[in-house]
Amino acid sequence: QLKGLGVVVGKPLPQKGACRHFKHSYRWLRFPCCGRAFPCASCHEASDCPAAALGVWANRMLCGKCSREAAYSDKPCEHCGNTYTKPSGAHWQGGDGCRDQQRLSTKDGRKFKGASASGVKKTVSAKAARVGVQGKKNVALKKLSAETKR
Repeated sequence: QLKGLGVVVGKPLPQKGACRHFKHSYRWLRFPCCGRAFPCASCHEASDCPAAALGVWANRMLCGKCSREAAYSDKPCEHCGNTYTKPSGAHWQGGDGCRDQQRLSTKDGRKFKGASASGVKKTVSAKAARVGVQGKKNVALKKLSAETKR
């Protein structure tokens, strides 16, 4: 079945796993309804599979580097170690989306955002003491203290 797709185990996927929907693909997906492998879910929907329109999810995948089949996962390939997602910057903690300020470049302004040179957070705004109910009270107290000093 893999030979009909042009897939040879141990070699990369044809066209580097690309299809008309995605320029780069790091894996092909195998769908349980028809048992065939496709580069993406859109290619599966465009096929003649009757269950494709129902939104069937893939449960297996083929590695884009070694063409070996494995269970669907975001973990690297068990055979060759190929990662299925694009590599991310080291300061993004493996793509979790939280910046690691220890790893950020010192030239990056976000490394020190919200902190002074000593590492302490910046001062808190005193606007609440100037406006609103509390501000009116503070202004009245200042006027009283100024009048008593005269």
